[in-house]
Formats: sequence, structure tokens, C-alpha cells
Amino acid sequence: MYVVTNGVNLDLISKPEKNNHLKDQLGLSGKFVIGYIGTHGMAHRLETIVEAALLIKNTGDSNQDIHFLFLGDGAEKKYLQKKVMELRVTNILFLDTVPKDKIADYLSMLDIGVVHLRKHAIFQSVIPSKIFEYMAAGVPILHGVNGESAQIVLREDVGVVFEPENSKDLVKKIFELKKMAVSLQKLSVNGRDAAQKYDRRKLARKMMTIFREVKK
Repeated sequence: MYVVTNGVNLDLISKPEKNNHLKDQLGLSGKFVIGYIGTHGMAHRLETIVEAALLIKNTGDSNQDIHFLFLGDGAEKKYLQKKVMELRVTNILFLDTVPKDKIADYLSMLDIGVVHLRKHAIFQSVIPSKIFEYMAAGVPILHGVNGESAQIVLREDVGVVFEPENSKDLVKKIFELKKMAVSLQKLSVNGRDAAQKYDRRKLARKMMTIFREVKK
């Protein structure tokens, strides 16, 4: 059996320059931005991130520069927006899906990128493709998925793992990373280096090699 993982298009996403103009337009200048980019679906249980944002909002002035950015669409988006309004969570910004060639601009604004799926055994063998995009963009990862994908994040030293569906643990890890600028920089550099292993062109060539070997 051969396994070829998903990867990233490095032509589209490769350590983008900071788009400060866009960050200013979105009212995020001077903010420590934590982003979730991807599908807002039932499997992702993004309420965990909303709950974390509320906990941070209520911790005091020292953490009011932390802001969450949700970019994407999905079956649960309207529910999440309604929940944010009901809870009066003011440190979350929702944006609609943008063209793939614009994603790098939004990734450039992130200090941390979140990956999250429900705490269920079925997801232990899932590898969310967004981890490779975060790597290529040099965005440190907060990873809330058990199993194989968490092993990749830890093995490549590109982020920190938190317990899925545990908003308190997520907040704890956010605070720890925010205090350690040197660690964030190290995770960023490691991510850019690791992304080279998951270049889709290289993976495609690997797959073709496997096909030729099997054909023999």
C-alpha cells in the first residue's frame, strides 16, 4: 500500500507579503489575529472557537487586542453568526469566501491559524488540507484534531495541539503562544520549510512514480 497525502499549491500560497492595507480596511490593524479559513460545517464544530473568543473577551483589557477572523462558508455559518450576536461576542469578524488566488492576502494577516474538527474517532485518520496552506504561508497552527494530522503538526514542529471541543484549552494555548514571539517565529519558519515536502507538484510526481512501479 502506498499513501500520498494532500498538499499545497506553492504558486498560490508561499509566505505572502503582509497586506497591511487589507488589514486596515477590515479594522484589524494592531490586532493579534487568529484565523479560521475554510468550510463552516457540522463536522468542524466551530462553536468551540466562538466560545474561546467569548472567554477571551471576558478576561480583561490585556487581551482585548486578540481578534478572530472567520473566512468561508458552509451549513453552520448562519447559526454561528446568530450565536455570536446573541452572546454579544465583539472580537469575531465573519467574511465570505474569496477566490483562491486571494487567499494568500488573508493568510498574510494571521498571527495564528486554527484547525478544528469534532472530537470523534472518525476524524483521527483525516488530514485537513488547510494545515498545508498554513505551513506554506508561515502561519503557526493551533490544531484541534486528534490523530494523524496532529502527528504531522507536532512532527514538523509547525504548531501546537489543543483538545478538540475544549474552548478553555484553546484559550490557554492562545495565551501561551501570544506571549512567546520567538516561538511563533520558529513555528512560522518551520512551516515554510515543511511545506516544501507537501508541494502538490512533488506529490503528483511521486504518485506517477508509484503508478509506473505498480504497472510493472
